[in-house]
Amino acid sequence: MDHIEALLLGIVQGLTEFLPVSSSGHMTLLQNWFQINSNNVAITIVAHAGTLLAILFFYKKEFLAILKNLFKSRTSILVNPTVRLISLVFVASIPAAVVGIGFRKYFDTLFASSDYLGVFFLITSLALILSRARTKSESYEPTQTNTEYISHQITYTQALVIGISQAIAICPGISRAGFTITTGLFLGLKKQNAAFFSFLISIPAIMGATLLELDNISAIDNISSLITLFFSSLIFGFVGLWGVVYVLHRGKLHYFAAYLIPLALYLLFF
Repeated sequence: MDHIEALLLGIVQGLTEFLPVSSSGHMTLLQNWFQINSNNVAITIVAHAGTLLAILFFYKKEFLAILKNLFKSRTSILVNPTVRLISLVFVASIPAAVVGIGFRKYFDTLFASSDYLGVFFLITSLALILSRARTKSESYEPTQTNTEYISHQITYTQALVIGISQAIAICPGISRAGFTITTGLFLGLKKQNAAFFSFLISIPAIMGATLLELDNISAIDNISSLITLFFSSLIFGFVGLWGVVYVLHRGKLHYFAAYLIPLALYLLFF
């Protein structure tokens, strides 16, 4: 992987990580086109690390509020809204951890091939089309994202179901953002809360995957290309985050199905 390829991979990763089109699916396609056949998962993890930092920047006010409430709240730890929110994230992270660790070799095989991408892109398209039923009437107000409100509105059962959708989205071609946000909407969450919780639970998932692949990352010789990949995914990840907030604001997630369906059909038949 040279610097031009790393830059392009970072741009694609950043723009598609948060838009509901599956960054992993697009990364797998590009890696196969560039014939980057070794350490595919490690390259994907480095790109995800850049988008992880983009999340922290984009929601910096919310994360600062979480830290502030955690250490300054005078309520009992049993009813502390920040502690409850963290526990919700923990519950939602269990399915992805179990699937990611238990079936790691299977997913390594999926990431190394584009054979199943067409099917997975179609599954994502279906989820996006279904999301229209839950987004066409509700307004989106990003300024009302309130971590304390979210912690009391989401149940542990809802968190677990959203976590299961995140585990399914480990498959390349199935959009993590599309699946988890759509699941949250169908469970009754407001748009801004579904989006924030979706991005919040992606943090431990990305960090856990990064730890699992540290040995592969250290085995890559061209470290400078990984740095290029990291920063390009960070910058364009921020752009992608702004884009999905804009799209969700207007209830147009299903529009992306018009892009994914032709792509899926092309991969399946050509």
